[in-house]
Amino acid sequence: MAPDDISLGAHGDSVLTITDSLHRLGLLPVSQSEFDSSVESAVKAFQQNRGLQVTGIVDPATFARLEEAKWKLGDRVLSFRPTSMMRGDDVIALQSR
Repeated sequence: MAPDDISLGAHGDSVLTITDSLHRLGLLPVSQSEFDSSVESAVKAFQQNRGLQVTGIVDPATFARLEEAKWKLGDRVLSFRPTSMMRGDDVIALQSR
C-alpha cells in the first residue's frame, strides 16, 4: 500500500523504506529515517531518471516506481500469473533477454 505524500521533514518507517530503495539504486550513500535535503535530491534524480514529474516529493506514483525499481533479476522467483501481474526492473530485464 502506497503512503500519502512524503516530503522534506518527514521521518519514520516509510522514509526508511524509501531511502533503502534509493540506497540500493545507488542514489543515496546510506539508508536513513529522516527525509532531509539529500533524500529530496535523490528522489528528484530518481523521478528524472524514470520520467516522472520532478518534485522531490514521494507521491503514490513515485512510491510505486520505487517499489518496482528495487527488484533486480535473481532477487525473487518470477512467475506468470494472469490475475496478478508481476512488475519491476527484474521483469523488464527478463523481458529484454
